[in-house]
Amino acid sequence: MKRILPLSILLLAAGLAGKPAVAGDETKAQDGKPQIVQQVKHEEHALIGSYLGLYGFRGIDYSKGSVEQLVWASAFRTFEKDGNTDSTLTNELKIVAFMNYDNRTRYINEFDGIISYSFRPSKDIFMTASVVKFGLPHRHPDQSLEASISATLDGLPLMPSILLVKDFQGSKEEFYGFSITQPFEIAAVPFMASASTALNHGYWRVNSNMSHVGANIRADLNVTDKLILSPSATVSRSLDTRDINNQFYGQLDVKYVFETR
Repeated sequence: MKRILPLSILLLAAGLAGKPAVAGDETKAQDGKPQIVQQVKHEEHALIGSYLGLYGFRGIDYSKGSVEQLVWASAFRTFEKDGNTDSTLTNELKIVAFMNYDNRTRYINEFDGIISYSFRPSKDIFMTASVVKFGLPHRHPDQSLEASISATLDGLPLMPSILLVKDFQGSKEEFYGFSITQPFEIAAVPFMASASTALNHGYWRVNSNMSHVGANIRADLNVTDKLILSPSATVSRSLDTRDINNQFYGQLDVKYVFETR
C-alpha cells in the first residue's frame, strides 16, 4: 500500500504558504560576521490524482491491471535559513488520506489514513516515522496497521536510505528496504532517479528473502505555480519468482496545490 512515498504515487498539487518565524540562533558566516538563523514555517495542502498501469508497491503486485488513485495531503513544515544558503527542511508533520480504484474489478479496494513526522537529528540525516491504517475491502484480512521508520543520508552522494516496516494486523511481518536517489535536471525540468532492493520477511507474501531490485525515474512539470504533472516509469526485477513478479509500468500524477496563510 503506498505511499512515501513510497505509496510512492498520485493527482497532487502543493500549495506552500508560510508565516516566517524568527529563530534566535546566532551563527558566524565564513567572513566571521554574526548571522541570525531564521526558521520559516509553511503549510501545504494538496490534492493528487494518479493513473498507474499497475499498482506495484514494495515489489508486490496489488492489481492485475491499471488503477486510479486519489490522495489528499496536508503538510506542516519548518525550514531553516541562514541567509547564505538555501532553505533546509528541518521537520515536517504530514497527514494523508489515500484511495485506490481498480479499473479491472471496478471497485475501490483500498483506503488508508497515514500520519508521519519527519525530522533532522543532524545536518546530513533526515528521518521519518509513520503509522498507516489500511482499509482493504474485498480482501482478507480487510484491514491492517503498520508502523515504519526511515533514515536518509541526504548529505551524501546518491542519498542512501534505509526503511524498516512492521505490520501488526495483516501480514504481521517485516519489510526492510534499501535505496539510493539522485536528483538532476534536463532543460530546467527536475528529475528524480532511484534504485532499490528489499529484504521481505513475509510482508504480504509467503516467503522470506531478498524479494526484488527496482528502479524508478520521475519528472516534475510545473504547468502553473499550483498545477504539477509528474510522469514516471518503474521497473522491478523479481529475486524470487515463487511469489514476486517482474514489473514494468508507467504512472501519471496530477497535483493541485491549495494555499493557506
